[in-house]
Amino acid sequence: MPPLKVSLEAAEAFIKQRPTSSMKVKCSRFHDANGKAVLVGDAAHAMSNALGQGCNSSLQDVLVLGKMLQEREISDAIEKYSQKQVKEDHAAAYLSEHAFPQAQWILPFFLLGNISSSI
Repeated sequence: MPPLKVSLEAAEAFIKQRPTSSMKVKCSRFHDANGKAVLVGDAAHAMSNALGQGCNSSLQDVLVLGKMLQEREISDAIEKYSQKQVKEDHAAAYLSEHAFPQAQWILPFFLLGNISSSI
């Protein structure tokens, strides 16, 4: 990997940052087996913001769920929604997580720098 060219000021600002929390959610289905609850958006598939697809995936969930509800009975609609969207949203989460593999080596240094600067 080629060396990064970063100004001293930018590097110091980067090191002074505190880690933010990041959460991944990966559900095997987006509905309750009894048909009493349906998950959409981050509740079903929280993902990295690397590609900016979290909101898009959430809106797609709502669109697909609405379409399924118009075409089927509720219990069948939420099951079909879940079957379709689990695959789609897992794919989006995978792409988001692996979008920039060259940046993955930075995280340990980022976290180490924040830990040592807070001591």
